[in-house]
This record gives sequence, structure tokens and C-alpha cells, in this order.
Amino acid sequence: MSQPPQRSRQAQVRSNCCDARLQLPSANLPVYEQPRAPAMRVRQMNPDDFSSVATLLAEAFHEDILFAWLHPRRTEYPAQFRDSFLRTLKRRHYTPGTQSVVAETDETDVDCWNGKPEIAGYAAWERKGPSDAARKWQQDSSLNKLERLLLKGTDRYYELLGLDRSENLAAVRRFRATTSNVMEDVDDHWYLAWLGVSNRHRRRGVGRLLVGWGLDNAEEEGVPVWLTSSPVGEKLYEKMGFRGFGYTPIVDGELCPVFIWEPKGMEGKWGER
Repeated sequence: MSQPPQRSRQAQVRSNCCDARLQLPSANLPVYEQPRAPAMRVRQMNPDDFSSVATLLAEAFHEDILFAWLHPRRTEYPAQFRDSFLRTLKRRHYTPGTQSVVAETDETDVDCWNGKPEIAGYAAWERKGPSDAARKWQQDSSLNKLERLLLKGTDRYYELLGLDRSENLAAVRRFRATTSNVMEDVDDHWYLAWLGVSNRHRRRGVGRLLVGWGLDNAEEEGVPVWLTSSPVGEKLYEKMGFRGFGYTPIVDGELCPVFIWEPKGMEGKWGER
């Protein structure tokens, strides 16, 4: 699947990995405030990354309250828990409009460089809408359609035979049904579907870097960004200019906050402040 060119705004910064400060002229600063930036680059994920990103996500979300509900036997069946992320990654990667991006260390990461690039975080962004700007992200191909067909068959096979013993299948189905229509009434927008950071690289600004990738594109296209957040992520999103915009039910009656980010000069266009 052909991808839009990488944005030059993503900076590679030479500095200490635990106290990196963005060293860019003010004219090149992103549209959100970013006082710190890790010495990493953001790039499109490719199939070679599936395995390492699945491992990263399984470790990052092992203690997450949502995944504790969806996969109550994840400790007993760790390989099957990881495999659930692998199948989801592939499904998202081959879906038109979904942009899977990773933050990766490079040789300028003087404290954390181990001689080869290491994926420190992953984000799944979905571009919704019928506009020309949206369609450039929604390209499809015969190969992608075939991959989706095969993955659909694999998912069905897993469900029929109960091959993922880590999951609560009824909870997974309820969760998918609950979250499938979040902000579907807004025609043109970006949606942050997933954000995960390696346990090894937490508190380094990796999440901020991956969120910033989507905000840069949304600012250029003049569209809002939506997301649902766990309690852990709320402070990050508020610092980056998001505001609360209601709640959606997510886990056995529990409510999950919905956040919106709007380009400068367009605040309030998609809802009262």
C-alpha cells in the first residue's frame, strides 16, 4: 500500500535520552507545545515490525484495567495474549485509512542506543471522512484486500475453536460494539485508536511524539482529533491541548472520557467549549 510522504516536521534530536530538549527554530515548532523530545524518529510501521510491536504492547498493557477485563487469563496464557495483539496489529495495518506509526531510537540516543534501532512506541491513527485530504490516506490495494480476507478467516477460526484462552470473548465482543461508533457523526477527523509505549521508554516523551504526528496532520488539514483515554493518559492529552468532550461506556458500565483537539483558530467548531 502506498503511503503519503513522511512529514519533515518530525525532528531527530541529539541529547540525553532522559532529559532531551527540543532544539529547533521557533518557526519549525509543532502546533502543540513540546518542551521535551526524545532522540528518536517517527516512521510508518511495516510488516517487519509486527512481532516486536506485538511484544511491546503485550508488556505495556499487561496491567491495564481494560485488558485485565478483556483478557483475564493473560498471565496464565501470555503467548496467546501477545498473539491477540499481533492479529489486531495486522488487521489495523491493512485497513484503509489506518496509519500505523512507530517511534524508533537512533544513534543520537546516546544513553539508550544499543547498536541497532529499537521501537519505543506505537500509535494507530485512523483518518475518517470523504474529503480529498482524507482520501489520500485511504488508498487500498488488491493485496491489502486479500490480507484482510485472510485475517478475517483467521479471527473467525480463533473464535470458533476458542484458541485464545487468555480472552473473555463475550467481553471482547461487547467492547468492539461499544467503541465502534465513537464520533462517527463527525464526518472529517483523525481518530487516535491506539497508543502504546514500551515499558523501557516510559516518561521519555514517546507518547507525546506519536500523538504529535497526528496533530501535525490534523492542523495542516484543518480537522479535529478525537480519542478516548484511560486515566493514565488524561494528563498527557490535556497538556497537548485536548479538552474533555463527554464520556462513552466501555467496561461493565464504567465510563471512558472522550477528548477532542481542534486546530488553532477553529476552537469550538465541533462542539461548545
